[in-house]
Amino acid sequence: MEEAKRQQESVEDTENITMEELLKESEPAHLAPGRTVKGVFVRKSGEDFMFDIGHKREAVVPGAEIIPEEMLLSPMKLRVIHPNSPAHGGNPLLSWKDGARDESSRNLKNSFDTKSPVEGVVARVIKGGCIVDLGGGAEAFMPGAHTLRKSDKPVGRQVHCIIIEMKSDNIVVSERLAADIVREKAAAEIFSKYAVGDEVEGAVVSLAKFGAFVDIGGIDGLIHVSDVAWSGGGKLEDHIKVGQKLRVKILAMDTASKKISLGLKQMSADPWSKVADKYKVGDTVECVTGNTTKFGVFCRMEDGVDGLIHVSEVDWRNPNPELSKVFPKGTVIKVKILSVDAARNKISLSVKHLTPSPWESAAGSIKAGSEVSGVVMRVTPFGAVVKISDAIEGTLHVKNLDWFKKISNPASILKTGQEIKLRVIEFDPKQQRLELSLKHLNGNPFEKYKKKTVLDCTVAKVTPAGVIVEIEPGVEGFVPKSEIARKKGDEVSELVKPGDKLRGVVMESDATGRRIEISVRKFEIEQEKKLLAKYSADKPGPRLEDLLDEM
Repeated sequence: MEEAKRQQESVEDTENITMEELLKESEPAHLAPGRTVKGVFVRKSGEDFMFDIGHKREAVVPGAEIIPEEMLLSPMKLRVIHPNSPAHGGNPLLSWKDGARDESSRNLKNSFDTKSPVEGVVARVIKGGCIVDLGGGAEAFMPGAHTLRKSDKPVGRQVHCIIIEMKSDNIVVSERLAADIVREKAAAEIFSKYAVGDEVEGAVVSLAKFGAFVDIGGIDGLIHVSDVAWSGGGKLEDHIKVGQKLRVKILAMDTASKKISLGLKQMSADPWSKVADKYKVGDTVECVTGNTTKFGVFCRMEDGVDGLIHVSEVDWRNPNPELSKVFPKGTVIKVKILSVDAARNKISLSVKHLTPSPWESAAGSIKAGSEVSGVVMRVTPFGAVVKISDAIEGTLHVKNLDWFKKISNPASILKTGQEIKLRVIEFDPKQQRLELSLKHLNGNPFEKYKKKTVLDCTVAKVTPAGVIVEIEPGVEGFVPKSEIARKKGDEVSELVKPGDKLRGVVMESDATGRRIEISVRKFEIEQEKKLLAKYSADKPGPRLEDLLDEM
């Protein structure tokens, strides 16, 4: 009787239990709100995501929490919001965003404690710096002073940084402080993974005058400007752009400095290896004009092979042509090959040598010793440049202006545009050298008036040291005081006057020192000796008038 009564009460109690209480009694302990569970995506119910979490009922993640498709392919960590949500048919209600946020928060705290770099993406720029998305809903502020690379478009740039401050949701990061750690880690990986000769992929991060820096996985390698292209012409920007993806070859690795040298041109065969067989000195070939410089114009002979037309090899008659006008970029022209140096990747070209050299043509009419006429083109400190034909210019050196005068300023006797006659001293058509002289129009006085030559001269100027005399127009000599006076006390001004005629003997003729030195006294003594010898002791003595006549 009592047993039947107890069974009756049990049935009545069961009938009074609500569905929510039944679900609560049956829910597993691991579905307590706030707990994290693993779930496998099984299907979508409307907009909601249904997960298998190892329970008899499927768990629900609301469709409002848009889950990326790639994340649905593997088990996910989910946070329990409600163990048996009535709004979802009593199924557990979960959140992947809350779970990701919790996990991200733990990871960031661990990185802050261990000073380990974290990855992020620049989300937006604000005053004083930028906001970095660290993932999992976490954002951090990076001051401008802690940014490593400046960029015209910083938003979207991936960064590695160190958390330098973390208070609740306020996180401050530094890319600059993380750089050394990240680079050291990346360098260790690169140096252990690759060797000289290996090929790697990277992105160009910056350009400099000497080359391009390429990020090959957290560490920058340098492509020197000489290793960009086999052809030497053109600017670096013509071959490489910032942000460009490249495949390059490792040329050198310095473990101590963590520096890596890269080569772009080494990714293709060296076209210069066959240049010596294809191009010969004296050949006439076609090429395409490229970039011009002050010293010449580069010409593309084939892919990777450029030659240079030096400015001096453009026109026989114009030594300074305006190259950009003469050779518009992209023009096909004919040139003659002057030299080929495949070892140094150099080919010298010429346009003017396609026509006969006016220097060679003039070899029959211009010779050493001949007299030519010309026009002074420009006066320089060392002399002047004189044009004697449309294509031939010669050099008139200051030393060849006058036999006796030391001219320090050629402009004192030469003017631009002046017509002048000159003597050819040297003419070398092959070297295109023409040396001219003004003083050689007249004979060399130092050859004409050699030592011991007796000459007549006229006093031009009297000085305390001696007398300057004119031997002939344009030719002067000097008579020292000691070679005029018979007595030491005699004054030169008392013995001779300007305009007096003198006869003497040349004591010294020095072309280098530009000096002809004359002695009147030695000449007179020599004449006296001759008179005395003429009238010796065994001959009758001369009369006074005879001696005077002899002198």
